[in-house]
Amino acid sequence: MKSYLENDELNETYPAHPFALQSPDGNATLTGQINYPETPTGVYPLVVLVPGSGMHDRHYLIGGSGTQEDFVFTCLAQDFLAAGLAVLRFDGRGVKSHQRDKTLDNPEYLFNRDLAYRQLFIDAAVRQTVTPQSQYDDLYTLCQYAVGLPHVDRHNLILLGHSEGTINIGRMVAHYPVAAKALMMVSPTFSSMKQLMEWQLIHRTVAWLKAIPHTGDRLTLEELKNGFGHSPLAFLQPISSLLPYKGYWDEADFDGMTARLQVSFDTQRDIVLSHDDRDPWPADAPFTQSSYAWWKQWYQNETPEIEHLARCQSRVLCYFGMMDTQVNAAAEAAWFERVKHRFPHVDITLLPDVGHTLGIHGLLGPMTASCADLLVRTAHDIVTAR
Repeated sequence: MKSYLENDELNETYPAHPFALQSPDGNATLTGQINYPETPTGVYPLVVLVPGSGMHDRHYLIGGSGTQEDFVFTCLAQDFLAAGLAVLRFDGRGVKSHQRDKTLDNPEYLFNRDLAYRQLFIDAAVRQTVTPQSQYDDLYTLCQYAVGLPHVDRHNLILLGHSEGTINIGRMVAHYPVAAKALMMVSPTFSSMKQLMEWQLIHRTVAWLKAIPHTGDRLTLEELKNGFGHSPLAFLQPISSLLPYKGYWDEADFDGMTARLQVSFDTQRDIVLSHDDRDPWPADAPFTQSSYAWWKQWYQNETPEIEHLARCQSRVLCYFGMMDTQVNAAAEAAWFERVKHRFPHVDITLLPDVGHTLGIHGLLGPMTASCADLLVRTAHDIVTAR
């Protein structure tokens, strides 16, 4: 297995240059760092790592292994740095640390660790200023700062996003002139945010139940038990929540489940859209993660996200894990096939047996070594091509 440096050790090995910038709307200070492969003398290609949904700091803690590899961006940064590329990582607005901060190991936080994390390391007032626009505006501010630095090769910029980070990259390049050599998109969505939400909340469970191997037009309890462990459903919910108490699931059951989930979705949508855009989502401090403007887009934005790439001048490389629990990778790939004549600069790679973070888990990291190597090798080839 590959050995990764601890967060602080990385900065001791690869020179770190922290920054603090004013956000365009004046509501936040944008913090982060650039690491260089060595004490900088000349100029270096730069990779900007853009995280997905949630309250993340620059290390991007999204793994479930309990190891250093769970800090997906810190580990990717080490790989890129070892290959000779500089790396920019940043903290989300109002986020000051991660949930493995050693402060949270103090005995007084034993029974309220999550609450303590929010109270100590999340600025709820700043999080309430997170909107769809603030995310791509902030990203542009970071990119403009980086390409103006004396040791960054402005002609060799790569933006690498994960999940919602790919959406924010797409929107940024649609709104601002960004001269990136390439955009690397891990687990993007080409369809709209509303379609993605409908997939997750209405259609996903039924589609994956139907995909479990079975004979005839029924999925029996025995077939469910035999196939559940091989289904992405196993990453989302226990089998006990899907037991067919009459002994099998049939088409009428699936239709009924879909109808109930549709009603639930419609009810949630109506509640969400009733809020003012500026309201704190999902609740007041200390539980605020964003404004309702950010949350509402998942229920009402029907613009296919790939459209933001239509006029993009950069090469776009997309990577889908076929065990992804969040994005319907097979459907996204099929949808792309129908429109790819309009996007000759976009390429997709389908990766078997990995999930949303290109790891063995359907949603979480760590990223597998082979997938990390693929990203690093591809980026290196792009910036060294003549």
